[in-house]
Amino acid sequence: MTLHPVDELPSVRDADLKAHVTGRPATVTIGQAVSDTPAGRKLNISDFVFEVPDMAPKPAPAKVRFRIDGPVPAAAEILASDRLSEFSGTLIDPSSSKGTVSAVVTLGLPIKRELTKADTTYAITADLGGFAADRLVMNQKLEATALKVVANNGGYQVKGDVKINGQAASLDYRKPNEGDADIKLLATLDDASRTRLGFDLGPAVSGAIPIKLTGKIGGPDRDSRMGIEADLTALKLDNILPGWVKLPGKSSRAVFNVVQKPQSTRLEDIVIDGGGVSIKGSIEIDQNQWDAANKTLDAVLAINKDDVEAIAMKATVAWLRDDTKAYQAEVARALAVDPAYAELYRIVARSAVREHRYVEAIELEKQAVK
Repeated sequence: MTLHPVDELPSVRDADLKAHVTGRPATVTIGQAVSDTPAGRKLNISDFVFEVPDMAPKPAPAKVRFRIDGPVPAAAEILASDRLSEFSGTLIDPSSSKGTVSAVVTLGLPIKRELTKADTTYAITADLGGFAADRLVMNQKLEATALKVVANNGGYQVKGDVKINGQAASLDYRKPNEGDADIKLLATLDDASRTRLGFDLGPAVSGAIPIKLTGKIGGPDRDSRMGIEADLTALKLDNILPGWVKLPGKSSRAVFNVVQKPQSTRLEDIVIDGGGVSIKGSIEIDQNQWDAANKTLDAVLAINKDDVEAIAMKATVAWLRDDTKAYQAEVARALAVDPAYAELYRIVARSAVREHRYVEAIELEKQAVK
């Protein structure tokens, strides 16, 4: 038997349908069936129950429960259909996903032709295997051998051991339909994975960092804010802050907040202990946001006008902007405070390396050793 129970959704074929009506209640069950999507993908349907507890009210309320098994792209295609996308959103792109899915779907809806988002409730509990999808978490590719996904009218949750853009992690990600996503993540970030995830701090930081991350991921026009606890023991640090050098193996721990904006990243409320140092403060990561960087540095200099490290950073901004006059003025200002402060040239040189201006970086290093 072939059925077309809902407009704009695929037909159900080979269905062993049974109907039971006793007065007002009505129940339709299907033990096994197959559904073909418009793109030719196939889903197996089982344990289907369509129940109307009372057919007297108009429209009559109905409950639907069924199990689906098949390829992830087939399930994603149905969820992305015109009929369901208003309710579920585009959770997974059928064209960029792979894997298998076994899911239980529950729906509550009135029996009428025109359904609205307010009319329909749904809940999906899915187990995914060999899964991969683009832009599912933090706008990054997500992969997993086994993954649990729960979705309903309020949003969705992804939980399990995964790879985010190639980085292994233990993930608990909850995205409401409205507002920011909540994330909890345990991972060990090496140099390559930090670059892929947008946390590249350049040659000043090398080595693996075990981290615990909790926070909120904003949308395209909203900031993301995450709290991070990091074990720095395995890291090599070379003047990520002026004068801070650390070799691998020295026990050290950091706690800080990361605020990601569309064009910049800021590390706030930093507390670092161990390895012979104790550091508190904040860092604006260089992403060519010169005005924001200068504003931060001016705030530092308002507290201590003779802070040579902050002056050196302002000299770096001027140098990167090719503002020779401002650069020379900041160099003269720093050397007036400390005539032996050759570290200024090394600070500028590191930024030159990040910009691949290697010849100029070599000349700056030469100035540092004169």
